[in-house]
Amino acid sequence: MKLTFQVIAAGILLIALSACGGGRSTDTAASPASGLPGTAGLSPDAAGLDGIFRAALPDEEFFLAARTPAVSNLTQAGDDFWEKSANVSENGASLAFNPPGGSNEYAIWRFNGTPADSIGMIDLALGNAAAGAGCWVGIANYGTGRWQWLGYSDEAAGDQFAAAGSAGEHSSPSGFIYVAVLTDQAAGFDVELVTIEYLERYDISGTVLDYGGQPLAGALVTTNLADPQPVISDNAGQFSLSGIPNGSWAVMATLGGYAFDPVATMVNVDNADIEGLILRGAPTTSELLDGDPFEPNNNLLD
Repeated sequence: MKLTFQVIAAGILLIALSACGGGRSTDTAASPASGLPGTAGLSPDAAGLDGIFRAALPDEEFFLAARTPAVSNLTQAGDDFWEKSANVSENGASLAFNPPGGSNEYAIWRFNGTPADSIGMIDLALGNAAAGAGCWVGIANYGTGRWQWLGYSDEAAGDQFAAAGSAGEHSSPSGFIYVAVLTDQAAGFDVELVTIEYLERYDISGTVLDYGGQPLAGALVTTNLADPQPVISDNAGQFSLSGIPNGSWAVMATLGGYAFDPVATMVNVDNADIEGLILRGAPTTSELLDGDPFEPNNNLLD
């Protein structure tokens, strides 16, 4: 859901939170070190940008495995933002920052994950950057309870930033990861793409067999996660699922004419790949099968 909040409204909210003790302060020590490119030694605090991010971090909804992507990297287009300020607008698939007179403008992107995810690199792709354009990039840090500013970029094409987080540090209790872009420069730019790297992702591999130990080719193997593409067992019945996060997940196989027992096999991923998983299926046909030694009615065919 795309929500647009005025910076003024955010300021009013900040005052209200501070008045009732609900605000969170952010000291400059928690911001990027001075001397970053284009900052003239300023942090987001000193530039007046950090004030709109001092309220409590987002904590909404609940964790749902089905929305968790089974990938190692995930990219969102600029116009897939979760929240933005007034002078930020959609420009096709990009998000255009048009700060009048150097006003404080921002946008936030929300990524799906698990509550225990670790985030590595954040890649920001920019376009249409005017001379003097620059922005801060931050990520919601649920270990400290406030925004963590990763760095400042004045690169016209974008930049990379290292979050290098531990398990659950940058994921909300519901499994969301929030990435922010902020600017107070008068020069405009477009955010074209925002990409995050999931650090702890693993493979699950195995074989689909019938109860006679014969491989079953062409079986669709899925999980209860958001699988990015279909995985089909090969002629040897083998399959490999990638991008699986830590946790306990269901793995299922489906194939026309076969029933699998159990329907879903629970697999616990704990900081390592899983190998040798066996999924077994049995024919569901009720017809007489030639050459089946376990079919007593075969003698009727003689």
